[in-house]
Amino acid sequence: MTKEDLVCEEHFIKTHYREKSGRYVVRLPFKEPPPAVNDTYQVAVSRFKRVERALKGQPTLWTMYKDFMYGYEYSNHMKLVQPGEQQPLIYLPHNHVCRLDSSSTKLRVVFDGSSKMNDGCSLNDRLYRGHKLQKNIVDVITHFRFPALVFTANIRQMFRQIQVHGEDQQFQGIVWRDDSSKPIQSYRLSTVTYGLITSPYHALRVLKQLALDEQNNYPIGSKILLNDFYVDEVMTGGDNLSEVLHKIQELTALLNQGGFELRKWASNHREALQHIPSEHQIKEISFKEDIDFTIKILGINWNTTNNTFTFKAEPMKVISHLTKRELLSKIARNFDPCGWLAPLVVVAKLIMQQLWQERLEWDDTIPQHLFNAWKIHRTSFKFLNTFKVPRHIMNSSAHSTFLLHGFGDSSEKAYAAVVYLVSTQKHSASMLLTAKTRVAPIKKMTIPRLELCGALLLAELTNALLKSTNINIQSVNLWLDSIVTLHWIGSDPARWLTFVSNRVGQIQTLTPSAVWRYVPSADNPADVASRGSNGQELTANQLWWNGPRWLTTPAEWPVADNYENSTFNIEERTVQCSMAITTTSGTSSSLLLLNRHSNLERLLRIVSYIIQFCRNCRPKANPTAGSCAVSERRQAMEYWIRAVQGAEFIMELTSLSRQQNIRTNCQLAGLNPFIDEKGILRIGGRLKHSELGYNMKHPIIIPKNHSFATMIINQVLLHNLHSSLSVTMTLLRQRY
Repeated sequence: MTKEDLVCEEHFIKTHYREKSGRYVVRLPFKEPPPAVNDTYQVAVSRFKRVERALKGQPTLWTMYKDFMYGYEYSNHMKLVQPGEQQPLIYLPHNHVCRLDSSSTKLRVVFDGSSKMNDGCSLNDRLYRGHKLQKNIVDVITHFRFPALVFTANIRQMFRQIQVHGEDQQFQGIVWRDDSSKPIQSYRLSTVTYGLITSPYHALRVLKQLALDEQNNYPIGSKILLNDFYVDEVMTGGDNLSEVLHKIQELTALLNQGGFELRKWASNHREALQHIPSEHQIKEISFKEDIDFTIKILGINWNTTNNTFTFKAEPMKVISHLTKRELLSKIARNFDPCGWLAPLVVVAKLIMQQLWQERLEWDDTIPQHLFNAWKIHRTSFKFLNTFKVPRHIMNSSAHSTFLLHGFGDSSEKAYAAVVYLVSTQKHSASMLLTAKTRVAPIKKMTIPRLELCGALLLAELTNALLKSTNINIQSVNLWLDSIVTLHWIGSDPARWLTFVSNRVGQIQTLTPSAVWRYVPSADNPADVASRGSNGQELTANQLWWNGPRWLTTPAEWPVADNYENSTFNIEERTVQCSMAITTTSGTSSSLLLLNRHSNLERLLRIVSYIIQFCRNCRPKANPTAGSCAVSERRQAMEYWIRAVQGAEFIMELTSLSRQQNIRTNCQLAGLNPFIDEKGILRIGGRLKHSELGYNMKHPIIIPKNHSFATMIINQVLLHNLHSSLSVTMTLLRQRY
């Protein structure tokens, strides 16, 4: 979490509470208070009249808009400002978004928290965003593939079940009328509002708080609420009907305690929904075996009849040209969060990369060669209807064990990683879990370096899966067809040049227990994704969907001959240097002096006089006396910084002095540190290309819990009359 996220979290903990009904009340987390006077009313009126005029010619949409607002008012989620009442301090303009494919709310009114006030700032500018709390969508979908019987549901109007404190409702004013012949009236929104930057955090944080508050009464429901929700949608299940029914009962009761209701229920088993009112189920749901029933969950299609994830091909219209905006819109429709269609999607990514190099404006027509490439690629999508990914992978009881197999590869154009799960049971099988691709950088790289990037992508993907799954993984095997890359990974990172060293260090940190193995290119499924494929080929490509045929038979796994003992000197460091280090036993005299004093001014004065004395002792020096010069104080400060850094970061300083990389598990690993010309340890990074001053681009590293750091802070506070926390931090960050 960032510092702002921590402030927002602390604000929530201190200010939220529950009403007698069990509903939660939250307060808006302001960074700074809004101005007492602003012009948001006139802006809101002007914007509303514009919407009113635009929808006048679209009676269907206008009716849906009015129905939405009627529902808001009927539910007491917006309250009319009565004559004589204080008017809201801030008014939010509103508009609508349409999702005609939605099974419930096809039109939703959203409120513009980013509308600027007369000082150039919006309400959203003044609010903390809060920590990102939603789960990774790939993790949620992967969890959903393990239980035999599953169910899904959505929390009805999740945001609007959470009250905003009465004092903060004055910042959520709106204007509304349902007929242009009527006067415009003012309302206050009384619940968490669509369009405010902090609303997603509030909604998910309240769900988390509900799970924590009620975990003793509803342990299973709380676990589901914490682990199996993606925003407002639950996707979970069990291995038998009684387990599923118990989960549904407990989850429903838990959410009712907080004033939430689950709707749009669906399942792959009729009996799972036996206690759910039919009006709360998805309207079209059918359990007839001769009817293919498909619903959308998290943007992907789930056929509950045959229990598979499916894909839908859009009708192919005849087009003669495309603009940059239109092409990117079409590419973005290929929603494939788990990477099952990675060999198809990577081709679209490569077209997008080429398009970006053309430096076109958004509405410029794309060049003919890219248009032709897109036409060829889109023919692959007519095969989407034939792709079926099993929803249920395999049973994951407490006694089941699995092997995780990952493959990485790279071509000149892209690199890829793909992961499979293999059961260790008698009738073992392998199933595609997830995959990811990235296009190669525009700046040309060697194939070994690209292969290493593919290995790092595989390490990241594997690490994320291991963190998110709670199944019993017996072993992790990661396969590459590059012996050079395998040799790098099996060596000390410090042996290699910076590019290789950094990535090898990350790989070793991410996959400490994994075994890296060699696979022939012909048996590497990641090769399919790194080179791209068309739809017809991918449909029948068993290497992609299930991995190599030998994956379930360890005795047949390929073995490379002695690659560990190969002497590849590519990317090896050739820099040689010598260095002498003198150490003394016990605590140095400098640090003893530091420990005796708590005043930085006194320490600087002592060393400044020593520097002055040493200079006066030199031949041909012009002796000085009295107060120390500014240069002497600066040298004194540099002396103390070097002394403290030398005591706290001796290993890092030694490595950097030898032009070696520091250890990946040390506290400075993420700071890209370097030693400047004065022997002081500073932060590196991309800011070196900015126009900031040298100290702000490369702050001096001070150990945070050291007494020297406390002295620096006290000095800044003293010199600035004990300024506020934010001012103090700004002053400190100008140098440290």
